Amino acid sequence: MAMRPALLAALLALTSASATGQPRTGAWRAIGLAPDDVGFFGAVAATAVGPDGTLYAAGPFTEDGGATESGVARWDGEAWTGIGGPLASSVSYLAAGPGGVLYAAGRFDAVEGVPARRIAGWDGTSWHSLGSGLDGFVSSVAVGADGALVAVGSFAAAGGVPAAGLARWADGAWAALPPGGPPQPHSAVFATDGTLYVSGRTSAGENRVARLRNGVWDALPLLPEGAYGPLVAGPGGTVYAVQWVGDSPGIAVWDGSAWTSLGAVPDAGGLCAYTVTADGAVYTYTYRSLNALNPPDCSRLSRYAAAAWALVDPFAYGIGSLVAGPAGVYAGGGFTELGERRAVSAALFSGDAWTALGDGLDPDGD
Repeated sequence: MAMRPALLAALLALTSASATGQPRTGAWRAIGLAPDDVGFFGAVAATAVGPDGTLYAAGPFTEDGGATESGVARWDGEAWTGIGGPLASSVSYLAAGPGGVLYAAGRFDAVEGVPARRIAGWDGTSWHSLGSGLDGFVSSVAVGADGALVAVGSFAAAGGVPAAGLARWADGAWAALPPGGPPQPHSAVFATDGTLYVSGRTSAGENRVARLRNGVWDALPLLPEGAYGPLVAGPGGTVYAVQWVGDSPGIAVWDGSAWTSLGAVPDAGGLCAYTVTADGAVYTYTYRSLNALNPPDCSRLSRYAAAAWALVDPFAYGIGSLVAGPAGVYAGGGFTELGERRAVSAALFSGDAWTALGDGLDPDGD
């Protein structure tokens, strides 16, 4: 199945994942009602959770039921608030840092009328460019505990600085990461101990993960059939990656010295999204099979906990991203209901059932 890695990468390019917070027993909930002038319209394209537990979502929004514009909104546990003005085009990735700092990456070239190629930052007051931006595609963004941003992708330069797909933004300037990382990087994440991990394809055609410590890259042992992003940080400095177990997707965890496979996700033909909670529970969103007559149709939400996989919901259609937060696991996407209850574009999973709050977010503004 030579095309499988490419299919996996394409599906996971929609995913934004994190590992902050701890789930509680409960239910799926629609995340409140938007104020009259801020609401979701269509699919949430990216999500992120900040160190303070704030949820951020990017996607097409409306104002007063008017024109649809791409933008970002913040959920503080009680209400949605729009962040700044509209972006010129779509946002594919979000990364949240300390102090309310937020970064957005995607196929845009301006924010609030200010030129910003492929990437922009929110400082709590307004959107701003990061130097002259990036000259190519961004496939992942990650923020460390010190607020430094790492961008990964197919770009050749960051802010005019040669970067070969790996760049760091700190103190108002771009810098290339030290040489020796994956030559075709795909995903990046900071572990809770501050170590940077990057997945990608090597010059030998292997899909593996490397870490950067004290300015030196160290390639992790190769997993059978390779290790794929997106990488997700787990508790205690652990890092999670996607692997293939036979013909099924699986998850592996790196504990700082060795990989441990969690095995294949049961009855899964492909993976669309996954995340890891603060207590180490893994949530995956998968489809059963892929062929010319049966295209990817993800709907199966599964959980790995207590050393076993369990199917949580086989009919959770329309989810595009999963991200863990202090109240549970947030889902974003293009759905209008979950578990036969209305929940439009964003919802919270805090147990083993679905429950909508109120009438959800009406894409028609009614």
